[in-house]
Amino acid sequence: MTKVTFKKHPAMTGLAGIGYSHQNVDMKIKKKKFGEIVAPTWQTEDNRWYISIKVVKKQIDEDGNPNCKWKWVHFKQRFVKEEHAREWIQEYIDELMKKYILQFEED
Repeated sequence: MTKVTFKKHPAMTGLAGIGYSHQNVDMKIKKKKFGEIVAPTWQTEDNRWYISIKVVKKQIDEDGNPNCKWKWVHFKQRFVKEEHAREWIQEYIDELMKKYILQFEED
């Protein structure tokens, strides 16, 4: 089983901290970032968290951008708490790695 680690972004301060009161969370495998748990903001209608991962495109022009070899994949699953999103990605990471080639970045 692949182990996913997590690192919260710094909290926003001032007026930005009011609209963006939760921090996004980086998801990493072996210290390399591959996605985020995206926090709800003042604009989020359902006030829920969601998961986005970076994946290598199968065809370079599949999203209309031939300048980048990867794309974001956003999952429909929404979470009431950040902890639920962490549990979900930990449970499904091996299946996701079979379906997608993850695009990693160094810190």
